[in-house]
This record gives sequence, structure tokens and C-alpha cells, in this order.
Amino acid sequence: MPRHTRARDVREEKLSSNEARTGLRDAKAIVWWKAKSFSTKASTVSQASIPPTSSLRTSSAWCRRYDGGRSWYTGLGHTQASFAEAGILSHIGAGIEIAAGVLPSAACGVAPPTGGGTDVEVPIGGTVPGVLALTFGAAPSLGTFMPGVTKDYTASVAASVTSSAAAAALTVRDPSANATGHLVNGALAMPQALQVRANEGAFAPLSATGAALTLAAWSTPVGARPVTVEFKQPVAATDSLLTGSCGKS
Repeated sequence: MPRHTRARDVREEKLSSNEARTGLRDAKAIVWWKAKSFSTKASTVSQASIPPTSSLRTSSAWCRRYDGGRSWYTGLGHTQASFAEAGILSHIGAGIEIAAGVLPSAACGVAPPTGGGTDVEVPIGGTVPGVLALTFGAAPSLGTFMPGVTKDYTASVAASVTSSAAAAALTVRDPSANATGHLVNGALAMPQALQVRANEGAFAPLSATGAALTLAAWSTPVGARPVTVEFKQPVAATDSLLTGSCGKS
């Protein structure tokens, strides 16, 4: 067969032994046009592309496992014009996909997807707004302070912390300039500072300068985290207490 015959339907030809020896140079052209006439995306063009009875039983393309990966070879595409042929481009594209493990190939150990399904990437996402929220339950009461009696008066309130920040802290401070850090009854303040803690931590007195006292801290975002905030008012028997309500807000 002439080297550049472009037959639409390539048929097997029986060659003599001498023709088989001298005509091997035409094998690539035969496989080339055979792939083109079929107009299919062949994963490999190999010996299977030539009938078993043909004397041109040889491989023009092959794939094999190599060093933990895959190696794919083709002998097709010897002229510049061949890369304008859809069949050649499809053939080479399939070889690249086989070597990458995308296209199934028994020769290269690329198994077909199970279940006959097709994976389709679907981008999906969302956004998180900036949230920093703190809620409290009912206001706590320390009860009745008894003059002349040494005692610690305590009360607690349930709180909930929500933060979308990378880190957050729960702090408390007394912003009042009137006896900062102390409960007051009119012009008179409780002798000892009010103490606060969270989640059974250690009690600490409020700062007399209005500086923040850290009760709890988180190094990650938190969602509706329950926190118990507890207050303690120490009273000594020698403390002077004025009749009436003591408090701060």
C-alpha cells in the first residue's frame, strides 16, 4: 500500500513474507488511516488495531507501568500535517489522559470508575459574617449583707458567648469613676472590692483603675458557648455598712 494513501475504509491486505519484511515501514500509515476512518477516540492504538491474521501485527502505540507511574508511547504523527488530523490529536490526547490516570486502561492499570458514574465538580461555598455577641440571663442578687458578720456573699448569672473571630476573650471592668471596682450605696462604697470569676476559675477583684479583668479566652471561633459568671462580695465583721441597696451597673 502506498505510504500516503488516504483510504476511507482501510481493509486488511494479505502480504507475502517478502512484503511483510519490506512493508513494515508502511505499518504506521495503515494504523493511522485505520484510526481516522473509524473516527473514534482510541485510548491506545496497538496490536489490537490490526487483525490477528495480518502480517503487520505490530504496535504503533503502547502503554506500560513504569516506576510507580505510567509510560505511554506512540509512533504516529511523523509529519507536521498529521497534527491537523482530528484522529491523531484525539489519539495523543487519550494517551496523555491514560498516563495521567484519568482514562481507563487495562495495560496501564487504570481501572474504570465503579458504578459507571461520572464525577462532576460543582463549586459550592458560603460566607461567615463577623459576629461578636454576649448575652446574659436575669440579673443576679448577692442577697442581704449582715453588718458585724464576716461572710462571702456570692451570686451567678448564665451567659452565652458567640464569636466568629480567630480568637476572643471575655473580660469585665468597672467604668465608673465613683469608687471604681466597689459596690456603692449612695456616697458610701463597700470597703472591699467586688470579685468575679467565670466557669469556676479563681476569683479576682475588679481593678480600681477600670482596667479589664480577663475571665475566659478562646483561641478559635466559638458558637453560643455557655459561660457561668460568678460574683463574690467579701464582708468583714468590722466593715461599715450603710442601710440601703448597694450596687453597680
